[in-house]
Amino acid sequence: MQDQLNKITVNSFNVEFGYELISTVPYAYYLFTKDQLAGTISGKGSEALYYFSPNHIINPAPRDWANIRKMTTLNHWIHKPTLDTSQFCPPPYKQFYANDKYHFDLVIYNRYNKEWPGVPELNRPINFFSLDLLKSIFEKFKGKILYCNVDGKRELQDKAHAIPLGDWDLIKKYPRVTSIHDLEEDYNLAQMLVFSNCPLFLTTNGGGAILASYFGGTNVIYTNPVTVKGKVYARENETGDFGYYPLFGGSKIINVHDDKSILKLIC
Repeated sequence: MQDQLNKITVNSFNVEFGYELISTVPYAYYLFTKDQLAGTISGKGSEALYYFSPNHIINPAPRDWANIRKMTTLNHWIHKPTLDTSQFCPPPYKQFYANDKYHFDLVIYNRYNKEWPGVPELNRPINFFSLDLLKSIFEKFKGKILYCNVDGKRELQDKAHAIPLGDWDLIKKYPRVTSIHDLEEDYNLAQMLVFSNCPLFLTTNGGGAILASYFGGTNVIYTNPVTVKGKVYARENETGDFGYYPLFGGSKIINVHDDKSILKLIC
């Protein structure tokens, strides 16, 4: 009984998805490997992230970046060149979710939303794959593609809600492209199952890029750096975050800033 009382329940406080993947999940799994994890608390759809948790509780409140003020984990501020790895152990998602059901050659993880609401110059879509670029990839890439966009899953979003892009209508024209919403599993479980077998990812900065980095292979991450009052956005380009992404799953990380570079690497 005393051992159980000494165990720790880890709360994500429903922060942004990327913050949780960097700060909360590896800490919770670290405790699990030490037999010190009592349970976990996180937002809707997070069950697949915490498959190892003895008692996972869903907090139905929406995600919010501002909740980082409640966090106490070592890496709760993610914009820095290195992480504190003293209590850091990413779960082996690739091994745990390995399966014979899904085999795709490329995962595209897109997002289209207003970014950085606290910076008026940046409160608009900036880091996203345009319809023209998607069309070029769909026509040139020869393998099977899974296309991901959290648009349509409001319960998984934070305050920077997705904006319709027209991408769902576009992919219907290409038989080799599958929407993640067409898979039978819920959104996050479907990601885990597909990502575990995929060698190549095209992502934008944020939670999708971080999750993809847990699964090895090559992760091409697009950012569109914009400088406002001396600060570079996306912040990853100013603070060097991408340097530690291989720690999550051994991925090769390639950061690109334009469509030409993307097409050269992907197609």
